[in-house]
Amino acid sequence: MLDNINNYSITTEINDSGVCCERGEKYAIYVISVSCKPLHVHGNSVNDLRREWITYRRYSEFNDLDIAIKKRYPDLREFLRLPNKSLINNTSAEVRLRRQKELND
Repeated sequence: MLDNINNYSITTEINDSGVCCERGEKYAIYVISVSCKPLHVHGNSVNDLRREWITYRRYSEFNDLDIAIKKRYPDLREFLRLPNKSLINNTSAEVRLRRQKELND
């Protein structure tokens, strides 16, 4: 558990995507690598204390998070931009790659 978020450098990268099918519904899923390392190290190497994990998320979860952040912090609206939602072909490789690039930017 992180004792104070300000003591860590947290980076994320979406490095892959795929298509899942659940109960007849197809949707895109994004593979997210998360790395957390302390900014100040005493007696250990930063790499010894680095923690990394992989998580998988649907685009709709990014969209829900975007809405919640903008509702709570209206001043961030102009800084946060998600790729547009696509009502058709949202599982195509082209759409997934475009979203992946835009989410990483």
